[in-house]
Amino acid sequence: MPQRIAHSSISIDATKLSEDDESRIEEFKTEVTNSGGRLPGSGRVNPESLDLQTEITITNQLLEQLFMWSTKLNI
Repeated sequence: MPQRIAHSSISIDATKLSEDDESRIEEFKTEVTNSGGRLPGSGRVNPESLDLQTEITITNQLLEQLFMWSTKLNI
């Protein structure tokens, strides 16, 4: 059954919005999120910020896929 979900994507070079790049970019990000939009990558953990002590949670489905690929690749 169709989900009847639509997606649209707009790319904007925020540095072209103003000479005061940093404050204008922050204002633009705030406006997008306040209007219900989502910024790519927001809410995601940067893998480089993790260390060996950081616990992560994954779904059983992802665990099964990782196991399948590790078996397939013999790693």
